[in-house]
Amino acid sequence: MEEAIEQIVAYFRHAAQGLEERKQILYLLGPVGAVSHRWRSALNY
Repeated sequence: MEEAIEQIVAYFRHAAQGLEERKQILYLLGPVGAVSHRWRSALNY
């Protein structure tokens, strides 16, 4: 899970810097709401 989050953060960091990622589409695959549920649970602790 941590590796996936690191990859997402790196994607947005590179896109914000104007690198190649700003021209690409980010696909989040998995059960609907699974990532948001885990993030919400982690933030509540």
